[in-house]
Order: sequence, then C-alpha cells, then structure tokens
Amino acid sequence: LHNLRALLSNASQALILAPDATETGTNALLLRPPDLISPSFGPGSFHRHCLLARAAGVEPIIYRSPSLAFDIDLPSDLEHLSTFAIL
Repeated sequence: LHNLRALLSNASQALILAPDATETGTNALLLRPPDLISPSFGPGSFHRHCLLARAAGVEPIIYRSPSLAFDIDLPSDLEHLSTFAIL
C-alpha cells in the first residue's frame, strides 16, 4: 500500500484495479483524475477496465488482495464468508 501511495503522489494520471478472485470482475477501481475513463462494471469488467486504461494512454496497475478479491455474488459465497467472520 505504501508503494501505491508513493506512485499516486507522483502521478498525474493513474488507474489502479483490484480484480475479483477470478480476475474477471473489478472489486475496486481508483482513477486519477476521476474522469480518466468511464467505469464499466459488470461481467468482464476487469479486462474492459484494462482496455479502457490503455486506450486513455495509461498502463493499469493491478492490485491483488485476497480481501478485495472476495465477492458475494452467489449463495455459495456466503459459506466462504463464514471462514472470515462470524455472521
């Protein structure tokens, strides 16, 4: 996280993505400036955000984090959640 802060403090343009566990969706998106791209969430958003970043002239920075990668999209995801917290 410290490296990301340092990068952002020196970057006029940046796009940081935190993908879901399957690397098909986007669970977190940081844009500098905020209107660098138009966010496009939904199925396939991770790949789409990468393409949009490159089209805007910015190489996306991928931030992989187990906690940010976790999604609750399906009932079975709730079972997995129980390994992290008490419901």
